[in-house]
Amino acid sequence: MPFNSLNFTFSKAFGEKQQSSIGFKAENILNNEVESHYQSFKANDQIFSKKHTGTAFSLSYAYKF
Repeated sequence: MPFNSLNFTFSKAFGEKQQSSIGFKAENILNNEVESHYQSFKANDQIFSKKHTGTAFSLSYAYKF
């Protein structure tokens, strides 16, 4: 089943010739529950999996020569 996911990305270049940059990323900020359903003929749908995928964070630094 689809679920809500909110991501955020930030990047900023700096230096005399904009050669350096830093970045920050946060993925799945909402951390909504993900459900998988089993569909059967002439029966109610059953949930067979529930999970939270978690939120991931990352930092980065880059330099261009």
